[in-house]
Amino acid sequence: MTNVPRECSKRARLLAVAIVLVVSASRWAYGGGTVGLDDVLPLVAQQAQSLKTLSNVIERSGVSVDSVTCDAIRLGNHFGPLSGARVADYKCAIGKSMCVIEATTFVMLPKGKVIALAEFPALEPMPDKAYLLERLTKLNCR
Repeated sequence: MTNVPRECSKRARLLAVAIVLVVSASRWAYGGGTVGLDDVLPLVAQQAQSLKTLSNVIERSGVSVDSVTCDAIRLGNHFGPLSGARVADYKCAIGKSMCVIEATTFVMLPKGKVIALAEFPALEPMPDKAYLLERLTKLNCR
């Protein structure tokens, strides 16, 4: 056994605990979740060409829209009234194709002010109500 000073050993343990807490907190912030493709279609419809591309993939696959489930990001508890909501990126397996729907997510506050999603958890006080807004940035189907 090495001669490590007791104080150094305490610091190492505290550092290890801090690292575990940071990693755990990041997992609580965003988790996995699912959403139906039919719920994501209004987002895709923001760009006519993206909607046409997605419609072609669905048609070629022979599956119905309501049978497709997409993986999404689930907001954690520190998002207050938005916790549990699903946000982009959406990854949708449609037949043999995989479509990734990317969007920028904003939050509309009760008095109409719009902020970036990343700013929301730091608000003091946390509003009781807020609404998500997403703007399509990219659709990629392979």
